[in-house]
Amino acid sequence: MKYLRLMIMLCVTGCALPHEPERTLYEITPENVLPSQATGSPHKWGILRIAMPHSVAGLGSERIQVQESDGSLTWVKNAEWIAPPAKMLEPLLVRDLESSGLFTAVIDSHSSVNAAFDLQTNVERFTLVEADKTGAAHVEIALRYSLVKIPENSLLASRLVVSSEPIETLRMTYVVSAFEMALRRCFQEGTDTIRALR
Repeated sequence: MKYLRLMIMLCVTGCALPHEPERTLYEITPENVLPSQATGSPHKWGILRIAMPHSVAGLGSERIQVQESDGSLTWVKNAEWIAPPAKMLEPLLVRDLESSGLFTAVIDSHSSVNAAFDLQTNVERFTLVEADKTGAAHVEIALRYSLVKIPENSLLASRLVVSSEPIETLRMTYVVSAFEMALRRCFQEGTDTIRALR
């Protein structure tokens, strides 16, 4: 009986019950990353499928990766991405390559439509880097683009695009904005790589 009374007291007061700290979710805003209008192209390739991007170990969750000044990796406390970076990137890549005007259509990995090309992307870096003796705090993004022709399964191009962006202050709004700026440059360089194949 005394155990029942103790449980009731704990439930009423709530003082002794553990609770997780509230986490704030952040996402990449498409309007801050993608071109404002399609560039267009008189000669379009066929249909491009954006394969679901993959990521290296450590970037497969919603946690925001941080490289501390000693080089060790940790995570931002009480803040996460709305989805793992690779999942956030897929719809952005679709919209970005649509805007390029290079392809007849751009579809995502869930589509059953037959495509002529497959874009495979690997997220190798999506990291907040703390300030150290060599420089100020910044974000770093590294994406590996691989364009494959279907059904021959022949590799047309493969390129690692890397971008960094300094951070004015370590407030999360500035951090997210820096990620968006770095990602915008990565997308531009990746699209330029594909355009150069024409």
